[in-house]
Amino acid sequence: MSFVETTDFKQKEILVKDIRLDLENPRFNDTLIDRGLKKWTDKDLQDVIEEDGVQDILDSIKEQGVRDPIWVIQKGSKYDVIEGSRRLVVLRGLINSKQKPPRGVKYHKVDANVLPASVSKKEIDVQRVMLQTGKKPWGPFNYASAIFLLVNNDHYDEEEVATMMGKSVTFVKKELQNYKYYNELTKFQKKKKLSPDPRKYTYFQKVGPVVREKFFGTLPQREKFYQLITPDKNGITRITSVS
Repeated sequence: MSFVETTDFKQKEILVKDIRLDLENPRFNDTLIDRGLKKWTDKDLQDVIEEDGVQDILDSIKEQGVRDPIWVIQKGSKYDVIEGSRRLVVLRGLINSKQKPPRGVKYHKVDANVLPASVSKKEIDVQRVMLQTGKKPWGPFNYASAIFLLVNNDHYDEEEVATMMGKSVTFVKKELQNYKYYNELTKFQKKKKLSPDPRKYTYFQKVGPVVREKFFGTLPQREKFYQLITPDKNGITRITSVS
C-alpha cells in the first residue's frame, strides 16, 4: 500500500499565522452540503468549527498550549493543516482575543509534523483518514464519503481502506453500498427540486433486513423507498424512521 510513512515528515515549530485550515476536511462534508456550498473559504470553515464547539479542548490549550503536534503539508511559505483544525481554531481565537499565555506557553507558535510538498493528494486523503483515529468523530455521512473517495477517486481497494481505517472489509463494502444508495436518493430528490440532506444517510445505515430485502433489490424498488423518505409538497415525510 502506498500510504505515507510516518517517518516521511519533519517536526518543527511554525507560526500559527502561516497555517491555513484544511478546506477539504471530510469531517465537515455534511455541513458543506447543508449550506449549499461547493467549497469552503478559510473564514467560513473557521466559523463552522467554532459553532461545532471547541470547548472540550479550549481550557487545556489555554493553560498548556498544544501538546500534541498537528499535521500539516508545506505549500510554499505557508502550511495547510491535515490534522489539527480544531486546535488551530482555538489558537487563532486566543491570539485574536489577545489572551496572554501562561509562562512557558506559546499561542502564536505550534509544534507541527510537516509533510513535504511532494506528497500527493491521494496520499493526503489517506493521512486525513488514518490520523483521525481517536479524535472527535466525523459522523456517519462524512465517514462514508471519505471511504467512497478513497475507493472511487484514489483507487484504493476495499481491503486497503479497511486496513487503514481499522474496519472489516464487510463494513467498508456496506458503507460503499449505502453511499451509492444515498447518491441515488439525492438524484431522486433533485428531480423534485429538493436540496440534498446528508442526515438521510442514516436511513440506509439503520434499515433492517426485511425492508432491505423488499425495497433494495432494483432501482424501481429503491425509488419506492426514496418516495417514502422524501417529504411531500406539505413537507411531510411518510416514514420518519427506519427499524
